[in-house]
Amino acid sequence: MKSRPREIGMVRQLTVDFNRLLRDNVIRGNARRAVPGTVIAVGETVVVGDDDWGVAPARVLEYDEGSGALVLEVLAELQPEASATVSKSA
Repeated sequence: MKSRPREIGMVRQLTVDFNRLLRDNVIRGNARRAVPGTVIAVGETVVVGDDDWGVAPARVLEYDEGSGALVLEVLAELQPEASATVSKSA
């Protein structure tokens, strides 16, 4: 029985607006826009993205739990978002 290879893409955990740039590769975000279950804490890496620009991994630099305000460092070039899919056995 053969199975097709798994295709796992980078999937957004936190929606951001890449126009909210503070300085090179540093953006603002809000933890309230995270997918439920996403771990948000200083030092954690999450996949951030928006509908117009794509997605990229980002490190949480600052996090205010009360307001949800975040400062994030984008760690890589933006790329198109892909849905995570797992192929079934054939």
